Amino acid sequence: MCALQSIRRLCRSAVEAHEAGNRVNADFLLHQACVLAKGLHSPVLEAKLLNTRGVFAMANRRRQAAVAFLAQAQAKVDARIGRNNKLYAVISSNLRRAELSGGDAGPCDRQERPAGASAEIPSPDAGRRCLPRQSTILQ
Repeated sequence: MCALQSIRRLCRSAVEAHEAGNRVNADFLLHQACVLAKGLHSPVLEAKLLNTRGVFAMANRRRQAAVAFLAQAQAKVDARIGRNNKLYAVISSNLRRAELSGGDAGPCDRQERPAGASAEIPSPDAGRRCLPRQSTILQ
């Protein structure tokens, strides 16, 4: 299987894992995709993957990690193709959202339930509901 197909498969698996609530696995899969992209010497592809890692980190209320991933993505795009393009604009928008977001814990990590209530089983789109509003994952 070629590296691009492997990256695509890893990304799809990461999205599925994230949506299923397995966020650690999702980040690991995206990290593996980034390693493959780096081997291809494709900073734009790396930037897209870092953007996705940043959006997922925001959804997980990991603000510092989100800012780091998105800043790396922005720098890669700026160095390779400049600032006057949609990719740079999308990553910059996501970075601003991460910088303005609260701390490293938020409503997606807390379940507000009355005392004694049983935990709910998350729906299949639970991870998607927790993605920060207006954040964009690039495909």
